[in-house]
Amino acid sequence: MKNFHDSIFNAAIGHIPMALEKLPAARILWINPKFKIYDSNIDRHLNLGEYETHLLNKCAYASINNLNDNNLSINAFADRYGGFGIGCNGGSGRAAYINGYYVKGIGPTPLVGKTADKIHSTGFIELNACIKESIISECVELEFPWGGVPTLAIIGTGIFKNEKMKKSSELCLLVRPAFLRPAHFDRASFFLSALPIQGFHDSRRVKSMIMAAVKNFGAIEFKNIWHNLHERWAEQLAYGFAHRFCHGGESPSNIAIDGRLLDFGSMTTLPTWGKARTTINNPVSGHELPIIINALRSIILQINYHNTGIQFSQEELLELSEFTVKCYSNRVLIEVLRVLGLDLNQAKNVMGSDSGKIAKGINKIIIHYFSEYYTTFEYIPKSKKTWNLTDFWSGACDEISYGLKNELIHAFDKSKLCFDLDRIKKINQKTAKTRFMLFHDQLWNSINSFTDNELIEKSALNKFIINYVENNSFAW
Repeated sequence: MKNFHDSIFNAAIGHIPMALEKLPAARILWINPKFKIYDSNIDRHLNLGEYETHLLNKCAYASINNLNDNNLSINAFADRYGGFGIGCNGGSGRAAYINGYYVKGIGPTPLVGKTADKIHSTGFIELNACIKESIISECVELEFPWGGVPTLAIIGTGIFKNEKMKKSSELCLLVRPAFLRPAHFDRASFFLSALPIQGFHDSRRVKSMIMAAVKNFGAIEFKNIWHNLHERWAEQLAYGFAHRFCHGGESPSNIAIDGRLLDFGSMTTLPTWGKARTTINNPVSGHELPIIINALRSIILQINYHNTGIQFSQEELLELSEFTVKCYSNRVLIEVLRVLGLDLNQAKNVMGSDSGKIAKGINKIIIHYFSEYYTTFEYIPKSKKTWNLTDFWSGACDEISYGLKNELIHAFDKSKLCFDLDRIKKINQKTAKTRFMLFHDQLWNSINSFTDNELIEKSALNKFIINYVENNSFAW
């Protein structure tokens, strides 16, 4: 795929070339143990030490004002993208495509908008944020139906934001494999830039991206990508709601075109199915579906407008919207059954039978919790409604949804699959348990405590990340 990404992330398409400097003090802080699975750029026979050298050679570059006049430089490309959720920016404000990789923390790019927030306008990312991104991306990859874009490595730059807090304030590079966002095919309509005629450049970029993708995938496959993405994004969203693992930043720039989620800065687990507002500009949890439908509709209208040989009819647009709602609704019911202890096949089998009463019973429980509203901006508050789905099979939800338990048992009896109710009860105790350690405030506290008290060595950081993932995620 590197050749494809090289052909699409370049100045001819409309992305922004940047001359980045080699970081002389750069060193590897963490390598993902699954790098041979995740990184398609490398020879699978590469060992860990060779891979570290490879990444330092390919990715250890940044825009640091005249770090060294004699320093090596390399050409990279800050990628333009648009759509909902990027504010006044015109694309990547602190990341670039470098030698086949997508590297975050390289310094401010020309795509930072005039009124961008402080975090993104600096162009940098600190160690603790990289650790959170790496932990959450691994949890998402293990759990969610279509996974997540992984972190391949964290590279320390040797530059510190705060000399008194050297451990946690080191500026780092977050290395990921290259990927395409749906947002690469939509306009950045609200980009506030000091550079002239940005609107023209941005419009030309959208058309060029569409043409390059059609050339690579073929017209039929390119059209299928958008059909598949409606389903995959809906299923990702449904999983997050049912398992109380909220991304919090639903945007066409925070998902890849193959359905993998990315950019997990605001992601958190939640105490219940209450309406949680996790970010100021996004809707409460459980109300995000219109965002993804409108975001994908905007992209399809761009595809139609630029007339590159791909057209979606009004009937297709309506069908896709209805299809997305159906995919989301069905997947929520299936994932709630998984919360109650069923495996994926069992849940699909139950919902594939005469499941009207089961769906109604599940919805009663969801509505019971959904009536509560809370915000999570600074910390996760204690819910006023007791979360008792861990004791579902002992009758804890009978008053909320009388008869659901018996309907499920009846469905088990009718099914041709083998249902071990004792095993289901044990799984339910685990899958319905609230994951406090992935509450965003608790996760930050854990990371801060680690970086304050530990020497940041590769072995210690690797152990911290891997243990945190293993102890707080579901390996279905």
